[in-house]
Amino acid sequence: MKWHPDKNPNNKKEAEANFKRISEAYEA
Repeated sequence: MKWHPDKNPNNKKEAEANFKRISEAYEA
């Protein structure tokens, strides 16, 4: 999970945005 926020403490906002987008893509 490359974009998981916990794996990107220095880049949390971007990681959360990417993680959210990826999660939504999986649900579609």
